[in-house]
Amino acid sequence: PRVLQWRPQTGKGEYDKRLIAESKKARKTKEGASPKQRAAASNEAVQWTLHVDTLTPSGVAMVSLVRKMGIYPSGALTVVEQAAKWCDDIKRVEWEKIEEQECLPRLEGRVGPDTVMLTSPQAIVRTLLDQYSEGLLEPGLSVRASQRAKFVDVCAQVWTKLIRQASWHLFAMVWDHGGMGPFEDLVRALQWTDRQLVPVALEARLEDRLTVLDILAGSVVAFLVQTDSHIVQEALKNLRGLENCAARAASDPSIAATMASLKSHPNKQQYEEYCPSREVRRSELYLINLFSGARSRQLGFAMEPTLTTSWPFLKKKQ
Repeated sequence: PRVLQWRPQTGKGEYDKRLIAESKKARKTKEGASPKQRAAASNEAVQWTLHVDTLTPSGVAMVSLVRKMGIYPSGALTVVEQAAKWCDDIKRVEWEKIEEQECLPRLEGRVGPDTVMLTSPQAIVRTLLDQYSEGLLEPGLSVRASQRAKFVDVCAQVWTKLIRQASWHLFAMVWDHGGMGPFEDLVRALQWTDRQLVPVALEARLEDRLTVLDILAGSVVAFLVQTDSHIVQEALKNLRGLENCAARAASDPSIAATMASLKSHPNKQQYEEYCPSREVRRSELYLINLFSGARSRQLGFAMEPTLTTSWPFLKKKQ
């Protein structure tokens, strides 16, 4: 893009030479420095601290992302484990708590004399991408503008259409003794991932390089697989796009490292309840048996009272 600025007030078609010099200097700094060097060279150098609970869907998504950027555990970013207050009965997920200090994930840092605290996941992701990713996790300029716009939209929706539902589902299955609402919401979230998210991520991917969308969605699906969720296992058998998303996540070193770190999570009891004890799976199978019959017909799909059920509503469109 041209960096010259027209000054119509002169009436002579002159260019602002000062802006030209500043633009050249900015381009030279941007092209010849690493993200950390660029931040240090500016007047807004900042050391960020990311607070997460990696036993939450939002936590595994965020930690997988910063690992992929190479800023953790390299030291460019500090990651602090903090126990999350899980989703409650009014669906307030871990990043929507009343007190900011309880919101997870949370990004804190000092920019000059000011202290910055971000609790919106979208804002946290955008800030980290702008400062550290060098555009490697986003669609390039060779991708059509319409596809890039869809990518931005789905990146925002992934928090409301997938990660929120995963958080509420785990709360309901482990702590709230089940519930048909969270059960159905997770099913719809997996269908949305298969039919909406995966095609957009595929269109935006260059040279088979994973994007931020692949990392966020893939890490959440990988976490649900770790809990031995029966819903997710059935979905992976029937939804081809979701299956491909899970396969890419399993082969990515950043996501694999995050999944491996769960075993050493400070809250050993919580890890045991989510993963080895298969509490999530038991609650899901209980609901399948409980809500068979009339309830199934009312919902418009059939769930047979058997532990090896297959669900027509999870199958991909023909």
